[in-house]
Amino acid sequence: MKIFSTDTLRSSIQDANGIASSNRFRVRMPTLTNTPKPGGGTASDPIETRVLSLLCTQARIPGKNFNLLERQIGMEQIKVVNGYSFPSVALTFYLTNDYSARKYFQEWSECITSITPPYAAGFHKNYAKSITIEQLDKHGEVVYEVELQKAYPENISEVELNNQAQAAALEITVSFTFSNFLIK
Repeated sequence: MKIFSTDTLRSSIQDANGIASSNRFRVRMPTLTNTPKPGGGTASDPIETRVLSLLCTQARIPGKNFNLLERQIGMEQIKVVNGYSFPSVALTFYLTNDYSARKYFQEWSECITSITPPYAAGFHKNYAKSITIEQLDKHGEVVYEVELQKAYPENISEVELNNQAQAAALEITVSFTFSNFLIK
C-alpha cells in the first residue's frame, strides 16, 4: 500500500482549484450613518466603506475556543466541552493623510461611549454591526465568507509616530469582539 504520492497531492490541489492565497481577501465594513451616539446626535461615515475595504492590509478569519471541563468516569479522566468563546479578530488598515480610517473608528467608538461628561454608554443593539471577511481566489471570486455578527471595536491601536522609519506607511489595527460568526 502506497502511503504518499505526489501525483495524488497535486491532483487533490488541482481539484480544489489550487492553494488559497493569504493576500487575496476583502473586508466589508458596516456603514455608520445615522447610528445614535449616547452623547447625542448620530454618526456619519467619514470614509466610504468601499474605500476602507481597499485600505485593509491584514485580516483574520475567526477561530473558536472550546471551554473544557475534566470529568472522571471510573478510572478514566476525560475532557468534555461545556461552552465556547471567540477570540477577538484584528483588522489592520493603512492611514492616508486625511486619517479617514482613524476617523471612521473614532466615530464608531463615539457610538459606544460618549466622549464628554456625563459619560454614557450606548445601546448594544445600536453600535453592534456586521462585518464580512471574504477569501478570494486568483480570479477575485469569493470562495469562503464569514460574517461577524454584532461586532464592534474593543481596541483601537495607537498610531506610532517617529522619525526613524521615514518610508514606512502608517497603519492602525482595530480589534473586534463579536457574538457569533456565520460561514456563508
